[in-house]
Amino acid sequence: MRFLVRLFSILLITFPTFSFAQSVTLAYDWDSVPKPHTLASGETSEKVVGLKDKRILEYFYNDAKQTDLVMYYTKHVIVKVNSPEGIEQYNKIYLPVGGAMDVLKIKARSISKDGKVIALGKDDIKTSTDEESGNTYKYFAIDGLEPGSEVEYLFTLKYDANFFGNEKLQADFPKHDVSFDLYFPPNFIFGTKSYNGLEQMQKDSSLQDEKHFTLHVDFIPPLANERYAAYDANLQRVEYTVLFNTAASGQRLLDWDAAATLFYRQYFLADKSEDKALSKYLKKVDVQGNTQQEKVFWLDNYFKTTIAVQQSDNPDLDDLEKILQKKTASSRGITRLYLQVLDRMNLAPELVLTTNRFETRFDGAFETWNYLNEILIYIPSMNIYLAPDNFTVRNGLPPAECEDNDGLFIKKISTGTGMTGVGKVKHIDAAVWSASRSDIYADAKLAEPFDEADVHVKQEFTGHAAEFVQSYFQFMNDEEKSKLLDPVVNIIGVDGKVSNLKFTNELNDNVDGHPFIVESDVAISSLIEKAGTRILFKIGNLLGEQVEMYSENNRQNDVENEYNRGYYRELTFNIPDGYTLKNPEALDLNVEAKDSDNMPYYFHSSYTMDGNEVRVKIQEVYQQIRYPAAKFDDFRKVVNAAADWNKVVMILEKTN
Repeated sequence: MRFLVRLFSILLITFPTFSFAQSVTLAYDWDSVPKPHTLASGETSEKVVGLKDKRILEYFYNDAKQTDLVMYYTKHVIVKVNSPEGIEQYNKIYLPVGGAMDVLKIKARSISKDGKVIALGKDDIKTSTDEESGNTYKYFAIDGLEPGSEVEYLFTLKYDANFFGNEKLQADFPKHDVSFDLYFPPNFIFGTKSYNGLEQMQKDSSLQDEKHFTLHVDFIPPLANERYAAYDANLQRVEYTVLFNTAASGQRLLDWDAAATLFYRQYFLADKSEDKALSKYLKKVDVQGNTQQEKVFWLDNYFKTTIAVQQSDNPDLDDLEKILQKKTASSRGITRLYLQVLDRMNLAPELVLTTNRFETRFDGAFETWNYLNEILIYIPSMNIYLAPDNFTVRNGLPPAECEDNDGLFIKKISTGTGMTGVGKVKHIDAAVWSASRSDIYADAKLAEPFDEADVHVKQEFTGHAAEFVQSYFQFMNDEEKSKLLDPVVNIIGVDGKVSNLKFTNELNDNVDGHPFIVESDVAISSLIEKAGTRILFKIGNLLGEQVEMYSENNRQNDVENEYNRGYYRELTFNIPDGYTLKNPEALDLNVEAKDSDNMPYYFHSSYTMDGNEVRVKIQEVYQQIRYPAAKFDDFRKVVNAAADWNKVVMILEKTN
């Protein structure tokens, strides 16, 4: 998105006609003498209590000619730490400064419960760079904290102007005195919207030289970070975006129409040299597949295994001719390649821009480019999605984090005089549960002297469930394969002796519906136990370790599943000669969660006996992404059903 911000900056900052104001942000400072705080009743049991969270974002002309528009961001935080966990959370504080033009101010101090103030000096503030992400941080350690201490820090950063964003104000601890102020020159008109129960920002008309939106909340309750939840997306937040620059034009800025026009130009168009290079390239590619969809899947796999994607601003990585020469592309470059190829196949591809729903849900009613973070391609005639810059996603599925979310769909249309792009907000449906399965077929042989069980195990993974391995497998060495797949191979117990290990249907040419299969023979002693005249067979262990949710507190978040999925298990074992099975009824278990007339989640287990062979079939299904917090217990019972079945033990008793 950075190139888009630069492109629009010229339009947004031209032709101001007002007087040169003084910065509100740069004048802000903390109290020279910190004031003591007293916690409300019951808050001493909280690990951390927020006493102040003040944020100021100011768009400011940095020169007398008013041509250099910058953005100042200030954050002032005071917290009280009440526990060792709270102390650990705040004894070292990291401030992300990698995108900032300048660090204008960083101050920090601690206040003991007895009122002693310790201020940090400049030498106490260090710089660090994350090797994996490349992000730069300022950080400082605050020593000597004890329960009841307060930590206070204040920083101001200078940025290039970015005309949209958000502030997430809620946390997993209670906060008092929370505020966000947005200042901007009078030639701009901004829009804001609050989410998840947060009050809306209010306009302040008292200022002459600039405009001001303000929000102040005396108290924001904590939101627990719970499993099966879109925690970040559920936090109370404010979205903001520029709407107009009255000094430049009366045209609405950064809306869906503007995005459709710009993204069409940036992604759908190719010049003559690019078009020529692509024609030459495609003549050498022997596309496999009998149907158009098979060819699309083959090309998706081919591009992802022959062209590397890098996160870079290098314009060569956007140019199709250079991409095809060097086999390296940016996110934009590889997406342009996909669109050009699909357009040549007359598939009318659409560009889809959306959010990661676990971070922020797309809201089509509030037009901000802050929602245009994830890039997909949709082929309407096939109802499939492609994620050109996401190496792991195949099979026409949208990335799991984009499913069951809205997005801006941009398609190419003819205007009569030329071509352009038009956009429409539509829903990205979640894939059906049967597209992403984790299945187990296990056949256990029990025989004298019952020191161990011999089990043949076959595991099949499809769709999202296979993404952790299928796309990478062909590029991994034996050590990497072993490290990644050991938990899979040893699913029924780490003490097993594995033989005849085999992997099949790795990602090669066409993965349409092809599972990734791990198959092995395991001799394992932990599944079987002798108890006098009885043999205890721990059949539940064949499921592998299961998630348990027995001690959850009152649920705050709605359920948000990672993706719709299913688990099928077919387990067989023999009753040894001279033994009877005492408790076959323990194999039956049916747990269901219902939503009106639907059954979005269920666990069904049943068995049959044929002579000495016992066969168990288990179907566990999650076929709805969201489920209300008020019905969480029903969802939890289905999750726990697998954990309960995991504890099932068969009792085999000697008959003579």
